[in-house]
Amino acid sequence: MQSIGAGANDTLLIDDRTVVRTPGGTPATIVNLGAAQTNVGTDTQVGNIWSVGPIVVRDRARVAGSIHGQHAVTVAPTASVNPGPTVANTPFTLDTVSWTVTFPSPTGDVILQPNATRTLSPGSYGAVTVQPTAKLTLTPGTYFFQSLDFESRASVSLDDRNGPITIYVANSVIYRGTVSDTANTPANILMGFAGTAPVAIEASFLGTFVAPSARVTVGSLSHRGAFFAKGLEIYPGATVMAQASSFVPNVEVVPGETVKVTQPVYLTVRSRPPGFGAPLTYTWTVTTTPPGLHYTIDRLGSTANFTPLDPGDFTVTIAMTDPSGRTGTSRVPIHVLDAPIPDRPDRLNLDALTRPCRSGDETLPEFAARCDKAMNGITVPPFDCDDLDATEPPRQGTSGSGPCEAPNVLNSQCDPGSHFHVLHRNVSNDGVYVVAHCRHKAAAEGNGPGEYGDVAVIQYNANSGATCFYQALHAKLPHNAPAPSSGDTSYWETPQVAANTNCVRCHDNGPLVRSPYLAQLGQVWPFYKDFGNTANPNRPNPPAEDKNYLPGTLLSDLVGVWNRSQPYSFVGLNFQSWEAYSVTNTADATCTNCHRMGISKKDGHWNDGSGTSLNFGKEATEDLDSGGQPNKLPHGKLVDKTSSPIWMMPGDFTASDTTKANAVSFQTCAKAITDGTALPSGCSAARFARGDTCPPPPTVVNGTTSSADPTSWKNSGKQPLGQPGGRPGFYFFTSIHGPFYQNSPWDPYMNTPPAVANPPWDPPTQAPTFRGSYLRIYIEPSGQWMLAWGLDATDIQNGSNNPPPPGGPGGAVDAVAFEQIDSVPDPKACGSSYYSITDHDGSQATTSATVDATAGTSAAFLSGLIGNVTRGSVVNGEGEPYAHSYLLVSDDGGATTLAQTHDNAPDGVINQWFTAESWGNSCANWQASAHYAVHSVTSYDDVVLTADVANTICYIDGIAGDWGKVVSDGNGGSIQPYAQIYIDATTGYHLKVSPSSANDPNRILATATCLYLKK
Repeated sequence: MQSIGAGANDTLLIDDRTVVRTPGGTPATIVNLGAAQTNVGTDTQVGNIWSVGPIVVRDRARVAGSIHGQHAVTVAPTASVNPGPTVANTPFTLDTVSWTVTFPSPTGDVILQPNATRTLSPGSYGAVTVQPTAKLTLTPGTYFFQSLDFESRASVSLDDRNGPITIYVANSVIYRGTVSDTANTPANILMGFAGTAPVAIEASFLGTFVAPSARVTVGSLSHRGAFFAKGLEIYPGATVMAQASSFVPNVEVVPGETVKVTQPVYLTVRSRPPGFGAPLTYTWTVTTTPPGLHYTIDRLGSTANFTPLDPGDFTVTIAMTDPSGRTGTSRVPIHVLDAPIPDRPDRLNLDALTRPCRSGDETLPEFAARCDKAMNGITVPPFDCDDLDATEPPRQGTSGSGPCEAPNVLNSQCDPGSHFHVLHRNVSNDGVYVVAHCRHKAAAEGNGPGEYGDVAVIQYNANSGATCFYQALHAKLPHNAPAPSSGDTSYWETPQVAANTNCVRCHDNGPLVRSPYLAQLGQVWPFYKDFGNTANPNRPNPPAEDKNYLPGTLLSDLVGVWNRSQPYSFVGLNFQSWEAYSVTNTADATCTNCHRMGISKKDGHWNDGSGTSLNFGKEATEDLDSGGQPNKLPHGKLVDKTSSPIWMMPGDFTASDTTKANAVSFQTCAKAITDGTALPSGCSAARFARGDTCPPPPTVVNGTTSSADPTSWKNSGKQPLGQPGGRPGFYFFTSIHGPFYQNSPWDPYMNTPPAVANPPWDPPTQAPTFRGSYLRIYIEPSGQWMLAWGLDATDIQNGSNNPPPPGGPGGAVDAVAFEQIDSVPDPKACGSSYYSITDHDGSQATTSATVDATAGTSAAFLSGLIGNVTRGSVVNGEGEPYAHSYLLVSDDGGATTLAQTHDNAPDGVINQWFTAESWGNSCANWQASAHYAVHSVTSYDDVVLTADVANTICYIDGIAGDWGKVVSDGNGGSIQPYAQIYIDATTGYHLKVSPSSANDPNRILATATCLYLKK
């Protein structure tokens, strides 16, 4: 079943332009065991077809596999079946899966009113209703509902990380809400419907839907899972990524799912997936959180003996495969307590600061307010689609039912009566654009004068890349569109629905699609290089642009940021899973000589089959008879109602084999990336756009500690950091591990490093006599942020008793854009300033530098640690330790200072030479201290900073104690001092340090501050 995307026992209709595919991108099988017809629509893509009843495959449909019918098979001449064969009037036998469900007596109804939140335990219930804006969470187990109603804008979370979720419904199903699965895979979700009433799947579906006695219709959306019903119709343009449930068996776990280190765990598979044949083969695997935890596992067929050697969370997975290749899986979570040895940095998960995108649901007014803020106050006003200031895209024919010169690309239709209106265009060079497009859709929906079927608005800030998408999508929309900020959801779709329309699927190389349909309002298509054409009224000069020309379609825009490098990010909590990637193909870079080629993701999954690389490039370069734009007049010089130029390249009139080959080369590259197959030579992709609340991935340096590893004694490196998500901002440490020390004399190059290093800073070359360690964030030429780290401990490598290596310093670096921080009035009026303190003979305690003359004016943090930045304790006049030495940034006495203190007396033969650095990150008219969530929280062990992970960032701003010493861990390495900010799923941000025992003479401390982000 896992390779089947759709199955029926009566009528099976796969409507036009539907794609049924596997997660790897290959088309998936469809099956109909009923005597009624199986109908595969125009331009549809499926895999193998098995049908008892007659089969009809319509124009341009693609069957990637074979067709097997017990009755007549009709394949349109323009359809393809590859590799085949096509077999008709021939009986066949398929394995079937069946099971019996008994509904227990319900305990009562569950009705969630708007804004209510509830987690439901497995069990039997009556009517289950989730009203708009309510949120229901289901955990692993089996649920029995008499009826199920997920209303529009309801939120349903299926937490299937630790096991399968099975839902059985007796009488009726309403499926309109937003449903998400925590494990990001539908393999553990099954919904079975025992009733006979028709079911309409009106929102994106996750999992396997089984309705043996009902007719099911599936909406024109993206779905992950599979559908099996008595009668099944999948509406036009839908995408079904086939991942059917494997009907997970039970696994017995002894002694339990919470154990201690070295305590054996015995696992036994107690049943076989229904419909699976014997014999089964068993594959046991283990994953850990954090990654890299140690364990042993003895795999003994249907049983396994598992022994954890580290504390943490383990997941044991058993995969069962039968002789036909079907596979079912079950996952067992095991929580392990008690650490056998102290933590050390190379045993820690330095990726633990996985600050998430701040996603969620917003009302339409909340979304509009967030968008207006991102546009510096430029809002989407109410507007009239029939306004005389709007422009009707020309060359649409007369009725929309036949070919025209410039059909739209969204649905390959000619659409006379539509209107395009630029509502705001870079007024006073503010960089903001607001465009509205009203699709008439008279032929498709029967809309009359003044009525529209699709009204879309894009707000774009060209300075920051912030982009908002609004959508109104139903027949008979009135021409007077209210402002989205009004919250009128009788006209505008909610942000949840707008996000699910997946606009990034086409808008994957920037905010605007410059196809001929709207590009003709500019100066390029169809007249570029065609100034001798009598149909060009402006010959021999370029035509004047229309008052509503699409941004990026003037002759001056053919090369430049509009086509190649415009910034791009997505505003709105419902849009944070959108991602756009720029495809690079060095083997054939023709397309990217002029513009960016994109692919995209939604909810972590590639959008297959659409966008500039996967579809538009090839469509724009093909002749009509080989797959170019449907409903377009033949290619040639523009002749009214007779011919029109090709789309690519601008200025060409007919297709070119060379240009087409360039586009196919990019399509092949992009398809390999989205399918996860081997990449052609020169093929790669880099993410350039994502949600505007998302951080860039953390940069991690993790020093190792092994006497057998030469890099444990001498190692250095650096890497660029760039800007946070391509926007101005700053970087900070969320994890720091030592040691930090200096055994060599003070060195001017090493101990007075430039904040902006020109030429680039290179300690191994410029300071070869340095013995010690360093870690710093600084800038190299052209404003490039850098992270550098280094260690040279060769002076102690061959000392007495062969001491353990100290390990290299390192940590984790996160980032934030200024525009993400709460109440920054103008991100363009922000910057970073450098401060440092140094002591080159060890006698200059206490040493400080003023970062802010007014305390808390900037967000200041530690950015550079070179040498003995903090070592041991400060002693009093009697020689007794009374305080830790420290290095920290703090608000004190009306100023923010970077300060260090230590004992001025030498420590044996080692003096306390050091340099410490800080960046103060400030913005005009912004006070950082007014937006501290917490400030200078001190950790002696493990302390909670704030539970508000979604709306804050946290950074280390101080360390204290002995960060220069290391001790042996007994395994050939060292226990290094470390401070780490990490995220606990329940309690939020933590700051943890080690060594932390009150009786440990090497005990250390750290401090951290958290800032609020914009909500």
